[in-house]
This record gives sequence, structure tokens and C-alpha cells, in this order.
Amino acid sequence: MIQDKECNSVYFAEYLQIMFPKLYEDLQCILEKYGYKPKLITATDTSLVGKQLSIWVRDYMPIQRSISNHILFDYTPDYLINVQKYCNHIPDGLKAIKEHSVGINVRKFRSGNNECAKGLNIDGGNMLRCGDYIVMTDKVFDANPTWKQDELIDALTQMFNKKVIILPWDKREFCGHTDGIVRYIGNGQILLNTYGYPEIDGTDKWFMERFYNRLVPYFGTENIKILLWEARKKPSKYRWAYINWLQLENVLIIPKFEVPEDAEALAQIESFMPDYHGKIEQVTINQEYLENGKLKNLVELGGCLNCASWTIQE
Repeated sequence: MIQDKECNSVYFAEYLQIMFPKLYEDLQCILEKYGYKPKLITATDTSLVGKQLSIWVRDYMPIQRSISNHILFDYTPDYLINVQKYCNHIPDGLKAIKEHSVGINVRKFRSGNNECAKGLNIDGGNMLRCGDYIVMTDKVFDANPTWKQDELIDALTQMFNKKVIILPWDKREFCGHTDGIVRYIGNGQILLNTYGYPEIDGTDKWFMERFYNRLVPYFGTENIKILLWEARKKPSKYRWAYINWLQLENVLIIPKFEVPEDAEALAQIESFMPDYHGKIEQVTINQEYLENGKLKNLVELGGCLNCASWTIQE
């Protein structure tokens, strides 16, 4: 399985430029500074809704197992199919590849070799590459109700060629993604975000404890680092997004919101990831997209830099 640090090419949805022109310009400037030229994927659904949904390329584009092995999965998340205005506009990774000359070969994963072979319904935001493991929330069980849980884990292990670690799903976060919870920082270590506001919310503390306890048997206490914050009466609502970063071989781009947590996040991430010393950049997540008369930034629409990028090794 190709790790995030091994990726040397980045794709964005073309419509990201239109929704967030200043953010895209800043990202492009940073990437070009490190020798990367971002590539664009055009939305296959040309409706406004389809174009807007297309920006979350991580969720529907294929998973790269090796430089020549990309696996396509079924992508029919309940948060799209159960909402009328979205249900006919689900992004299609295969169409994006075929119609817009993305230069890779893909195959559709099926478990089994007969007419009863099943596909897997996966959301790319709920699939974190963490060294020898893949980390997902147990929303994957809800997304694949025809599977027995042990058989699903076996199929996922076969698909990823990695052992799968399952974290509990906080159903207040309807997407059930892992890319705001944990990231792999190299050398067998992971960085666990401070989930929610455990200093003021007992539910969040419950999740933090269970995330940690689920991960310890695989990584050990010494290899789990935690983003910590100075206690504040009103913590930033954005702090979950700092580990939803964009990572390539030679640069790590983290979000900036012009709040005190920006400096705390940068200092801690720099200390946890010495391989990126001098190669960590911050990009301001601007209020650019007008929705119902209100300007919103990327995070307020539901994701951040990992969600809005698709990185591969070419």
C-alpha cells in the first residue's frame, strides 16, 4: 500500500478553483515551490450540485495499492443517497478517470470469483493508510449491511493487503470519516487528534479514550502521539481539521484559520514529524464560497485539505 509520504502527484477537482479561487491559488503556489504541478479532475456531473460534490475527490477516487495497482470501490454514501438533492449526483471515480484522461489503470474490487461476488461500499475519507495498518471507523459496517462483520474485515484486508483497525463511529459526525481523527506520521507512529472538546464534553472524552485504547494494541503507547491544546473557555471549532492535511513526499500542508490553535498545531506537528523539518507549510482556509447568502470556508462545507485532494505515486 502506497503511504501518503510516498505520493508525488496531487489532483484537485477543477471546481475547487471556482468555489475557492484564493485557496486554490495559495495551494498551487506552495506546491510549485516544492516542484509539484497540481492536476485537475473535471466533474462528470455538470449540474451545480454535482460540481460542488466533486470537490471531495478523496472520497470517490480509487485507492492505490502499488504504483501500477489502483482499486476502485463502490461509493454510495448514505449522506448523499438519503438526501434528495444529492442522491442523483453521486461522484463517479471511474467516469472521472475514463473521461478526463487520468493516466492510471484501475480494477474494480470484488470478493470472490463467481456470480455471487460482492463489491465493497467504501468512503475514501474513512480509509487512513497508517504504515502496516488501515484505520477505519465502524461506519463501514453500516455501509455494507449484506456482509457479516468478520467476512467484511477479511475482504477489506484482502482489498488493502493490510490489517484493518476499526474505531468507533461518532454518529454526530455523519460522514464517519477517520481523516480528522488520526494520521500516520512515519516510523511506526501515529498522531491522534484531540477529538472534539473532551475538556468540556464527556461524550468527546469517551471517544478519545476508546480511540486510544483501540490503537494501543497495534502501535503501543510510545508510538501514539496526541495533539494537545491550551485550555480555553471557547476552543476553536476548526481544530479537528489540522490533521486533515495534504501530504506529499517533500511537503506537508496544514490549514490555518487565524486562531491561537494555528501556532500550537504547527509547533506540535513540526516536533512530531522531523522528516518534514523546514517543509511544513500553512495555508489560510479563506471564507470564499457563498451559500444561501453566507460566505463559508472549505471546513464549513464539511472537509479540509485531505478531503479535497487525491494524492498518488506516479
